Amino acid sequence: MPETFAAGALRWGTAETDAEREEVYAFRYAHYFNQLSDAPGVDHGRKRVYSPHDETSVHLTGRDAAGALAIVGTGTRASTPVLPEEWRKILQLDRLSALGLEDILIYARLVERASCRGGATFLGFFKYSAHYFVARRCAYSIHYCAPALVPLYERLGYRLYGQGQALHSGLFRLPMILAGADTDYSNRVNPAFARAVRGLDPVGDLTLLYAVLPELARAPLCALDEAERLAVVRRVLAGARGASGSAERIPDEAGPALRRASLLELRAGDSPVHPDDPPLIWFPLEGETRLRHADGGESLAEPGVFLNGHALASFTAVSAGKILAFAPGKPDPAPGRACLPPAFWTALQ
Repeated sequence: MPETFAAGALRWGTAETDAEREEVYAFRYAHYFNQLSDAPGVDHGRKRVYSPHDETSVHLTGRDAAGALAIVGTGTRASTPVLPEEWRKILQLDRLSALGLEDILIYARLVERASCRGGATFLGFFKYSAHYFVARRCAYSIHYCAPALVPLYERLGYRLYGQGQALHSGLFRLPMILAGADTDYSNRVNPAFARAVRGLDPVGDLTLLYAVLPELARAPLCALDEAERLAVVRRVLAGARGASGSAERIPDEAGPALRRASLLELRAGDSPVHPDDPPLIWFPLEGETRLRHADGGESLAEPGVFLNGHALASFTAVSAGKILAFAPGKPDPAPGRACLPPAFWTALQ
């Protein structure tokens, strides 16, 4: 299943030898984790990222024509006894145990070379990963996600469950799950996944899944049609204190842009913006938020006002509420307006 990018054809495979695994650990560090001061398994001295569960995990790789790594990802069964305790907590493995931990794959530490980002490499690797793990009878794929990437993963077929939490490093992450057998849902949001696993007969008890995670019945914005998306956002905003009139000012043209947005629920005290994460555009729909700006100043944001993630050092929910998070896309000339039609931006100033 070759995929093309700037350097030529990408070859998919797995790290089989000790040397290839060490190459994966070093790649993780060089292309992402070297930016983090504190994260599980990060060894700044040896410039590698390794945890004990890596010994029993599958490490998928994508290599360019010269044989150099371009992208890596690691799959670990949730039943593995040496998982980091932090993973057990944020992924709520006790709650998911009713699904059978042996059938659940934790797909983590997906790192891509900077020169490949924003192209077909990631999507091609996702399709390869989906085919690889579904063929090996993994019923569910879970991971914890940066807020900036939630809209992307929702469009791949993952769904949020439970509550977001701060990791030991301070990064705020949200748990997500993909059910291989839920082909009706996958076809609505990501036909590419359905094509990747076609003919594999994915396993999984969907009745049990929805009983264990009833919140999955609430479809993300990308799974709704344009009219439904607008109705959901307007309904939440119309009921928010301090947002009088904002709902009526959201134009119909915003419908397509909302497919690239995620509706995130925050608890009081949650801080989803971190300097080590990609910037986002935030649009509070409910609740009050306290902003710390990059210049050191602080302010409060009421519902109905766009926030430019590029200008924020941190963002904390003062009270529980909901926000729209827009993933970075191809920005227009004004920073922070990615994915938004001009009419939507103008109407909400």
